[in-house]
Amino acid sequence: MLRNIFIVLISLLISENIDAQDIRFSQYYSAPNLYNPAFTGYFNGDVRATVNYKSQWQAPFNAYRTIGGGADFSIAKQKFKGSGFGVGLHFFSDQAGDLDFNTNQLMLSLAYTQKLGLNMPNYLSAGFQMTGANRSINLSKAIYEDQLNGNLGTDVIDFENYWYYSMGLGLLWYAEPADNVSFYMGGSAFNLLKPNQSFNTEGSDPLFVRYVGQVGLNFSISDQIDFNTSTMYQRQGPFQEFMIGFLGTYDLSPSTKQHFKIGAGLWYRMQDALIPVLRVEYDDFKLTINYDVNLSTLTRATRSNGGPELSLIYTGFWNADRKNAANKKSNLGCPVL
Repeated sequence: MLRNIFIVLISLLISENIDAQDIRFSQYYSAPNLYNPAFTGYFNGDVRATVNYKSQWQAPFNAYRTIGGGADFSIAKQKFKGSGFGVGLHFFSDQAGDLDFNTNQLMLSLAYTQKLGLNMPNYLSAGFQMTGANRSINLSKAIYEDQLNGNLGTDVIDFENYWYYSMGLGLLWYAEPADNVSFYMGGSAFNLLKPNQSFNTEGSDPLFVRYVGQVGLNFSISDQIDFNTSTMYQRQGPFQEFMIGFLGTYDLSPSTKQHFKIGAGLWYRMQDALIPVLRVEYDDFKLTINYDVNLSTLTRATRSNGGPELSLIYTGFWNADRKNAANKKSNLGCPVL
């Protein structure tokens, strides 16, 4: 009986009607290339390196664990006034369950940013992304009915690991309508090739296109206090997610070249979780930690376990002279994430 149940569950996992979703983070602002390739190379610096980690419902379950990282580079924005290029390479790995259901993705992103000719400083960025992904499952860890009865011999269900490839596009508009105020809005679409993600080589299970929209606002109320608020909506097939929140930062060393900031904020995922956030910024490094407090009907099933998440971002310059306060602002305005 237990073996039959296991077979049914695995069949559901690989069926043609499975509604799979892409990797995602609560800190969408700390993995910008995962949500819009137009963010590639669009920051105040020459290089941005990121590390992301997320664990969800980990104890007492072996549920979800996601790690990621990579770098993107800003190219020629000093050479070509009012425009610039970006290129980035990122890797994400997601593991779920006792059978090590793994999804590994490698993403190459390209972007171009152009200053627009309006009265206020504003810029339009367009991005392109290619993704190669591998999915696998380890059935050697499966426990069958006859093993529970003390018999070590059992049949093994064999499914093939596979690769799929896809494409994403994005647009981003950024503006500075007033001093110490900046605003951005963007939209993107992923899985445009609708790749087949079935473990069964003869099956067909196209991955849903994922649509993403983002809006963000940053403003300063003094030389030491900044506020950043943003919202993100994404939809993939029957699944949708809406997040909104804010983060405030306080600069403890406004008169020095090496700034030291601390910040705190709160995000809300509609009908799912409340997400408190803490951030520490020192010089070129930004460390952000959050915890998803589960508010949904899954609270009882997960024993109120949520999910911690951590990101570390380094943003730097190739030339030390450009790091000086007088030269640190480039000729391109950049979104604050």
